[in-house]
Amino acid sequence: MAFWQSVSPYLLFAAGGMVAAVLLTAHNLRHTSLDAKQQTRVVLSGGLCFFPAALCANLGNWLLFPSVWSLPFWTRFFAAGYTFYFGLLSYLLFFVAALSALRVPRAPALYSSAPALPLFHAVARIGCIAEGCCYGVPWSFSLFGLTMDRFPVREAEIAGLLLISCLLQWKIRDHRMAWYLLLYACMRFFLEFLRGDDRGVLLPFLPLSPSQQIAAVVFAAALGFLLRKRRSRDHIKRALFPAAKE
Repeated sequence: MAFWQSVSPYLLFAAGGMVAAVLLTAHNLRHTSLDAKQQTRVVLSGGLCFFPAALCANLGNWLLFPSVWSLPFWTRFFAAGYTFYFGLLSYLLFFVAALSALRVPRAPALYSSAPALPLFHAVARIGCIAEGCCYGVPWSFSLFGLTMDRFPVREAEIAGLLLISCLLQWKIRDHRMAWYLLLYACMRFFLEFLRGDDRGVLLPFLPLSPSQQIAAVVFAAALGFLLRKRRSRDHIKRALFPAAKE
């Protein structure tokens, strides 16, 4: 068997998504105040942070699926799979830490990379279709001879991710990363109800999947951040342009 035939389709599409994300980030950086050297540092650190984030996405599943602990050590990495939220949150931590270490302003870097993250995720989700994982709940549907026995949750998520990427790229200008976290958390929370695969267990006393539990926390944090920023902006606006007295 050739080497490329033994590689997981998911990993191939994830690699393609990583390339697309790096290219989009590099394009967006050209429209920021960062100089060429800083832009290069953002692109390199952003691309390299995908690798430890992927490891965290895998190791996180060791907690959600305790059955993998009975497998040989190296086999666990292949059997556990990935949870996107573990990868996303660890990626942001690694990325911000790298920016701080390289003394690159975080705001323009996060602004430029925010639209690239849902783009990466959308391309990687195509790998889930090829892999046959992350499928939807049983669902009987037939139209024009096309029959589906499961809800197309992967396709729905791809469409939603591409929409979020477009909104961040062309419509949303302020606090893009926070808006990405808020919009994706909202979408992921409801799509989880339509997932038919084993979701694992994080907090067993909550009747929600691990991704829903994480999405709820992320949504609350992102919403709180945006509301606080809006109040600060309104306060500054009132200070600069006080209302005329009657």
